[in-house]
Amino acid sequence: MLALAACDSGSREDASDAGASPSDDASGGASLVVGTGEKTFVALDDVAGVPLIEGPQGGYHVWIALRARELGPRGAVAYGLRDASSGEELAIEGLSLPARDLADASGGAREFAGLRGFLSLFEADAYVGRQVALWAIVTDDATGVTAEDEGETVVLDPIVEE
Repeated sequence: MLALAACDSGSREDASDAGASPSDDASGGASLVVGTGEKTFVALDDVAGVPLIEGPQGGYHVWIALRARELGPRGAVAYGLRDASSGEELAIEGLSLPARDLADASGGAREFAGLRGFLSLFEADAYVGRQVALWAIVTDDATGVTAEDEGETVVLDPIVEE
């Protein structure tokens, strides 16, 4: 994976809207921006961090959302989060979804929100205040073209999911 946010002098979302992306794919211009959001994509530049969500069974997750360009309407997704400094994977291994529809969004983009980044530990203190990298890889169902990205943010205090 590439930590591309540091290479960009403007916001990652602005770059994507302008047609250049932090993750341009040389095999077709496909790009991806990782953000957060349960119901809609929110750029990481637009939030102070991602809240830790406490689920009904005592586990924790963060919401991950994606904005893609130059990919078809369906894509398979692999995703997770890791410690931004050490690279240690913090999510349960193997988080992925088979091909599914990516919703049309403004400017010709496609979005997918509501990805639960399930965390491997049941202790909130292990995550709160930690700098993390949310990451994802999307593979276009029709063409096999992939786009990937990761973005850094901090984990905020937990909230209880209702």
